[in-house]
Amino acid sequence: MKYTNWQAFDKVVAGCTKSTLSPLFCLLIKDEFEQKEALHFLLQRLKAILGETCPQLKRVTPEELAEHKASFSLFSSHSLLHIQHTQDLNAAELQLLEEQLTHLNNTCILILTGKDLPTALCKKIEAMTAGVIVEIGDVKPWEKQSKVEEWIKSYAVRWKRTVQKEALQLLAKEFQDDRFALKEELDKLFTYTADKSDAPITVNDVRAIVCLSNKAIIWQLSDALLTKDKRLALAIVHSLQEGDGGGGEFHPLQILRYLRNQVHSVLEISSLVDDQVAPDVIMKRFPTMKGKSFEKNIEFARRYGTNDLIRALIAIDTLEVDLKNSAKDEHLALEMLIVSL
Repeated sequence: MKYTNWQAFDKVVAGCTKSTLSPLFCLLIKDEFEQKEALHFLLQRLKAILGETCPQLKRVTPEELAEHKASFSLFSSHSLLHIQHTQDLNAAELQLLEEQLTHLNNTCILILTGKDLPTALCKKIEAMTAGVIVEIGDVKPWEKQSKVEEWIKSYAVRWKRTVQKEALQLLAKEFQDDRFALKEELDKLFTYTADKSDAPITVNDVRAIVCLSNKAIIWQLSDALLTKDKRLALAIVHSLQEGDGGGGEFHPLQILRYLRNQVHSVLEISSLVDDQVAPDVIMKRFPTMKGKSFEKNIEFARRYGTNDLIRALIAIDTLEVDLKNSAKDEHLALEMLIVSL
């Protein structure tokens, strides 16, 4: 049996008994964090089914598999064996593993984890009466942030916490490629805000506690500016200029250049919206904007409006020229620009 989503697989395992447990679970998951989490939840299910007699998981190599299968425990009716990193197994190891598949029984449960296995071996496992494969590939780049946002929500539920939308987006944007670090930061965030557990986690909580890079904060600045949240935008500009984001100080001209690029992109979208160009056609003009990112920029374009975006772009360009050609107070001038926009 093969599954391509965790929910369907988990439902089947939850309904098993000692006598109906599969002797083989194969978790082929591209994302290393999801792979580790899947193994954790599978073991929880197995412990619930096997009860107090559930043995400890024992890591083995294909060479050791036959020996461990033949052994038995005086303290448990089952054994749990684990072969990891299946994508790194060589031809000889894969051959040894394949030979053992026909001799499995549900008193010796074998768990395979890795990114992939040869197609022929996968088909043999699928053909087994009780062999189970969970195969989850990589998500598309434009779907990654949305998936991480959903994971943050579910993880917050385990802590009986909620996270505001803006804070959720900031965390997902910053840690979409490293959920191991994200989990550590969330644990820290929920622990340090335990005194206000009834309140949702805010952007200010995240910025005060989580180790963010300046890349994440400057992204947040453009969002604050385009939603006309001057108070938040000024706070972010201040932190960027003081180097409070953890990635070093940003020069005002660097911030202006970033803002110009963001405003220019939204202006292009706004012009197309004014010309009543269909959203799917607009999306083709911006291949790096997908899903929620595209929807967000469409909303910015509609909320800010073409005329105001043109004025904002002119103001940014004017200040950039002024800063290069005069002795203005750069930090003050940038803050005054934010207020005017």
